[in-house]
Amino acid sequence: MSSFVEIPATRNSMMRRKIHYGIGINDAPYMTSVEVSGKMTQCPVYRMWVNMLKRCYDNEFHKKNPTYIGCSVSIDWWMFSKFREWVKNKDWIGKQLDKDLLIQGNKVYSSGTCVFVSREVNNITGGGNSATGEYPQGVTMDNGRGKLFAQIKIMGKVKFLGYFKTATEAHDAYKIAKYARISEVANEQTDERLKLALLNYKINGDK
Repeated sequence: MSSFVEIPATRNSMMRRKIHYGIGINDAPYMTSVEVSGKMTQCPVYRMWVNMLKRCYDNEFHKKNPTYIGCSVSIDWWMFSKFREWVKNKDWIGKQLDKDLLIQGNKVYSSGTCVFVSREVNNITGGGNSATGEYPQGVTMDNGRGKLFAQIKIMGKVKFLGYFKTATEAHDAYKIAKYARISEVANEQTDERLKLALLNYKINGDK
């Protein structure tokens, strides 16, 4: 699983546990938070589980991240042990939990809809290069030249794609570059479900 040391939980410590967001039950037989060398260390799978619940049920979180409004967690994952059982046989260390790549637009975290993805997969299919203001995704106005240009971020670096006469032309150039990058990333995957999902991925507005 990870380098986190699982120390058996005492009866008293288990009785003091609180329900998360009215539904989440921490039924781990071990201490999910322990003190190591004077610092509190938390089980990474437990932290992932709590963060998942937060994204779905924390109203304050929704104020800053409205795209998560309406998201939910499947009933079986309300129990931490069920979520942990699913995670432990996956290649998850250093990766991120994704709910809407296998099924675009999905809002339910469950064993059938979630997959662990690398940061690059998350970035290329996530909100990077999102539309801002009056221009579509990947398109920006060069105010100094009065021209529209397209760009895409790959592996943390911005790649300039050229100047264009219209926002549509610039956006089309961005989409061509993005689909090409997604195809490259897809062919690097060993998980066939993830590879297929990437190859079938559609940028917002495409069919």
